[in-house]
Amino acid sequence: PMTISLPRGILIAIEGIDGAGKTTQARILQQRFEAAGLTVVSTKEPTDRSEHGRRIRASAIGGRLSLTEELHAFIEDRREHVASLIEPALAAGHVVIVDRYYFSTAAYQGARGADVPRILKRNEEFAPVPDVLVCVDTSFTTGRICRPSGADGAYAVTTRAETYVVSVIPPAGSGYLSEYWSGKRTW
Repeated sequence: PMTISLPRGILIAIEGIDGAGKTTQARILQQRFEAAGLTVVSTKEPTDRSEHGRRIRASAIGGRLSLTEELHAFIEDRREHVASLIEPALAAGHVVIVDRYYFSTAAYQGARGADVPRILKRNEEFAPVPDVLVCVDTSFTTGRICRPSGADGAYAVTTRAETYVVSVIPPAGSGYLSEYWSGKRTW
């Protein structure tokens, strides 16, 4: 097939809970774009490319970093990712598909108490805003690490290192993220 080059690439970020099918959707998009003659760079965060990304991945097994350390690691891993892969691929006219991006950082670190608007602002100082944001919307029970833990709307979330509870809060009382996920707010 003929290869098509875009004047500037397209950045697609795919977000959703663990086990929702983000990687599957990324693979389907990549196949479709490649079949149409576009060059696709498919990547994920945290990366394995930087010391920071490897530290984040290791913490999933060896124990979670403090909120400050974790947020710093995500931002620095992304800064390296943008500079070394995302921006060059976009400049070359490629389609870039990112399985998780800074919206996940806002969600996960925001759930731990970090300031969500500040996280978004810090990332958007250096990370390009996606042309397309795909949110894989699925029930919590579909995700592979979540299971109902009570009738109060709480879910137990199990990782390799710990179990914690995520409460499902109505959008009116939950701030930016639940408003975003429910479609009442966009960034």
